[in-house]
Amino acid sequence: MKKNRGLIVLFTLLIQCMIIVAINHFMLSIEDIAVFKMLLPWVNLIVVIVLILTIYSIRQVEKDAQNRVKVELLKKHVFETESLNALLNSQKHEFSRHVQAIQSMVYVRRYDELKEYINAMAKEYRHSENLIKAGHSAIMTLINS
Repeated sequence: MKKNRGLIVLFTLLIQCMIIVAINHFMLSIEDIAVFKMLLPWVNLIVVIVLILTIYSIRQVEKDAQNRVKVELLKKHVFETESLNALLNSQKHEFSRHVQAIQSMVYVRRYDELKEYINAMAKEYRHSENLIKAGHSAIMTLINS
């Protein structure tokens, strides 16, 4: 039904136009205006009903379009979240590798090598002082990544 809503709008507009054309043709060909006056309220009722159906159909088409936009935005959000999650997982792996290297140097008491390693790590991560701060953590992470 959702795929046919656009067709329903066109169909109701077409019916409305046909009713108006039929009324005009009937008015031109009628000889007794009293018959037309009797039928006119019913014809007007039909036109109003078709108009209401048209308005309802147009609103449903608009809602469908809004829902499609929402779905597309949600798909993009999920994709970005998955990408961000993959990035964070790789950074977590990198961090745990550094922690293991530091831990092993401490156990074997290689403090000079440890000091050099930590200084090299600090230089590598110095750029983290210039982070862009945003109100939302996911947005901040996405921008800074």
